Amino acid sequence: MRILFLFSFLASFVLAQESVYVPDDALEALIEASCPEADNGNANDNYVFRPTWVSGMSNEGDNEVGGLYYSNGTALLRIFDGNLIIEDWTGLSPLGVNSIVLQDNNLEVLDLSLWGESALDNTVFGGGVKIELYDCYSLTDIVMPQDTIYVVIDNCPSLQNIQFQNSNVITALNVNQSGANSGINPIDLSNTAGFNIPYGFCHLNIASNVACINLDNGSGQCLFLDALIVFNYFYPTSSVCVEVSVPFGMTEVFPGIDYNLSCPSCFTATTSEQNISIPQLLFVTDILGREVKPILGQPYFYRYSDGSVVKKMALEHN
Repeated sequence: MRILFLFSFLASFVLAQESVYVPDDALEALIEASCPEADNGNANDNYVFRPTWVSGMSNEGDNEVGGLYYSNGTALLRIFDGNLIIEDWTGLSPLGVNSIVLQDNNLEVLDLSLWGESALDNTVFGGGVKIELYDCYSLTDIVMPQDTIYVVIDNCPSLQNIQFQNSNVITALNVNQSGANSGINPIDLSNTAGFNIPYGFCHLNIASNVACINLDNGSGQCLFLDALIVFNYFYPTSSVCVEVSVPFGMTEVFPGIDYNLSCPSCFTATTSEQNISIPQLLFVTDILGREVKPILGQPYFYRYSDGSVVKKMALEHN
């Protein structure tokens, strides 16, 4: 009788743990290896347990290649292994991850567009996702998550494209010693929701091979971007054109930078043409190939505009 009761108790405890869908095997293995509380005991089954971060547990057990741990209100994912390539970052949001550090990695495209809104409040930066990328020599393209607020990109010489989504609210953007190989395409921040200023200032530091930056400073909270610093390790500052809707006042603060209502040589293409091409979802089918409306928690085939087909669980009603 006691054995039956114990079995029932353990079964109910396991069922009570929330499973998170993590389709990338490398990401799943990294999470389970570094965070025992997330390990469900089944390798490469596309699921991990959601750690009980709210309990105040601090997991400092990340291994030599990186890992997942929680400290001071931040669930941080670290990746230091150059050969650890993650292509699908699905699962970061429901796991509560709101900070990522990628260093010495050989990833070429970092697409975090599916990260979505972070599940935890970032107590250091007032909510939102923090991204730090260091010494990623092969990285050419970055697509930011929706709620990115703090970005550091340092020493990524192959970097060409940095795409921000419309709903971003930026606290600080630092791009240092990057784009040396071919230059970074125009950085367009005109469609972001604005700059978030928990410290009373906006910080934009571009110390890289960038010719143009587009800011809609007239609609944001930082009209003159008082902490704006634009300088260039590869070209003189005078070669950088900053396109702003309200140029008056900007030149008084930073007279060595070219502030204009428009930078025609840089922003002649449409926003969609400048952005990284992301495959669009066409339709969803079941295992028999029938087009269906996904039901939450069921597996389907997602068919995209570039011809790719991805099998995954439905995470929301479409």
